[in-house]
Amino acid sequence: MTTGGVDPVVGFILPTPDEIVSSINTSILGSTNPNLDLAPNQPMGQVIGAFAAQLALAWQALQTAYNGFNPDAAEGFLLDALSALTGTLRPQATPSTVVCQMVLAANTTVPAGSLINVSGSPATTFALQVDVIGTTAGTYLGTFASTALGPVAANASTLTVITNPVSGWTSVTNPANATPGTNIADDTQLRSVRTAELDAGGSGTPDALQAAMSEIAGVLQCYVLENRTNATDVNGLPPHSFEVIIYDSPTSPVSDSLIAQTIWNNKPAGVRATGAVTDGIAFDSQGNLHNIPFSRVTVLTLYANLSIVTNANFPANGIVAVKNAIATWAAANLGVGAEVVALAIKAAALTVAGVVDVPLLQMDLTASPTDTGNITISQFQIVSVVQSNILVNGT
Repeated sequence: MTTGGVDPVVGFILPTPDEIVSSINTSILGSTNPNLDLAPNQPMGQVIGAFAAQLALAWQALQTAYNGFNPDAAEGFLLDALSALTGTLRPQATPSTVVCQMVLAANTTVPAGSLINVSGSPATTFALQVDVIGTTAGTYLGTFASTALGPVAANASTLTVITNPVSGWTSVTNPANATPGTNIADDTQLRSVRTAELDAGGSGTPDALQAAMSEIAGVLQCYVLENRTNATDVNGLPPHSFEVIIYDSPTSPVSDSLIAQTIWNNKPAGVRATGAVTDGIAFDSQGNLHNIPFSRVTVLTLYANLSIVTNANFPANGIVAVKNAIATWAAANLGVGAEVVALAIKAAALTVAGVVDVPLLQMDLTASPTDTGNITISQFQIVSVVQSNILVNGT
């Protein structure tokens, strides 16, 4: 008998080749002649060695089968099968993607599948994902994906060669680097994906989706609307749809595709996303491409004129301090859809030393304001306060 087997405490025990040979030798000597010469250089020892090598392979197969239901030890197709039991599929390789500027003549259509390549590297090709139609002459944006899967490099301004020309399509370039694709997940990555999916609670709900979006670096605010009815609702959402609305920096926006991928990874099954931004691309676990729409809030600019009454405590830099106080209040209180309250603006100004009254406040979302009331905005808008647009007159 070998020393291998299944131990109730440690689990499967794989015998070493030497242990297998030793076990066979002990069995033969005990059942035949204890004086047989079974040395490895003797004929009988050589037969035992060959048999033991094949027996070791069988033990390894048994170990693989034993580990087939152990997510920490299963490998390859066995790990695929185990993960599939709980709905996790091995993430497949995805292409690199990039948004390019395409210069088109009037009435030009560039069909999906049209190819471009990196200058000096004709084998590095990217395919247009959706038809681009130029009704008038000008520059249009098109989303391209690498024809080879994985992290295909395409630095900014290098995708400039039109591989298969289309009449009316005169030039192309990529203002930014391509977003790298991914290779097929290895076993370690698959285990991580399986664990994350099993641990994820409440996925598919608006709150869970909002939480996932808020974790993206650069997303300042986010909320999710949903329409569970059979008719278009008051927000304009189609039946049985949802809309992710985000607020990110207008000067450094989050990648559309990163937002789209996060929505895809967390959205409820069978419910469609809607929104004004349609360039975001997501890939499912099999590498299939999906356009996932969402919306960005519209950033509105506040213009305000204040007249203030001050006393001897008003500092030399008091005007700047008033503007700072208003801007600080706005940053803390003017979220997406938040009303701009005139009394709150006045209260912010009154926090500055020496300001005793604000007899006049005019504000609007256009220059040269004359309105003295509150400003109400929609849930798709946010008001931005820039100090240079605040005029303060002191007396």
